[in-house]
Formats: sequence, C-alpha cells, structure tokens
Amino acid sequence: YEGVVDPASTAASCARGAMRDPRYPSVLDSERGSLELELSVFGLWRPMKDAMDFRPGFDSLLVRRGRDVTILQAPVAAERGYERSDFLERLSLKAGLGAEGWRGEGLVFMRAATIWSRRDLVDIEASPAYQKNEKK
Repeated sequence: YEGVVDPASTAASCARGAMRDPRYPSVLDSERGSLELELSVFGLWRPMKDAMDFRPGFDSLLVRRGRDVTILQAPVAAERGYERSDFLERLSLKAGLGAEGWRGEGLVFMRAATIWSRRDLVDIEASPAYQKNEKK
C-alpha cells in the first residue's frame, strides 16, 4: 500500500475533502453524527489467471471490456458474505454485462489486495490528525 504512511492522516484528509466537495450540498451540523467515512486502499493491480483467481473480501476486482472499466471493492463481498461467483455476478451487473457476463469472452480481470476502514465522521474530525490540518 505504497503512499499510505499515516492512515489517520489519510482518513482525515479524505474526510476534509468530502466535507468540502463543491459537487455536493454542504453537510449540516445536524447530519454529522450519523455520517461514516469508509476508506479503501488498493494494493497493486495484478492480472488474474482466470475470473476465479481472487479472495472474496480481501481482493477488489477490476474488469475491463474495451475502454470500459468497472471496479467492485472487497468490502462489498465481506459485508454481504459473497462467494466468488456472487461477487463476479455483482461486478458483471455493475459493468452492465448481465449477471453471467463475467463468463464472456474478451474480458480482462485484475485484482488488488484491499484494506479498508469505516469510522464515524465525528470521531475522525475529533482526531489529532484532523485538528492539526484544520489549523493551517
């Protein structure tokens, strides 16, 4: 997980960016207590021998068809108890290929070991890493 030296500072930076994203309405103070931040960090993307060459809940998957690329993150499998075929069906549906699309020709699959964390926004905002950068 190159580039992630300090996970607390990384989470703080992501939270700050999410709160200031001009594409979305500002978060109201009354909403803060109910929001969570989920952060996923991908390892290197590696080619797969075949579509079943991954660990559900540990590896995120990428499927490429021509110029179209779709990613499904490992936490989805972990949280929903997906087996390999379940995860591949969700990835295929997300890619617009239909549930059995992962069995088709001309697809390139890659996997990346993934770590993730989910924390309450208010806990991240109260962290020293977040506070340190707010004062700048």
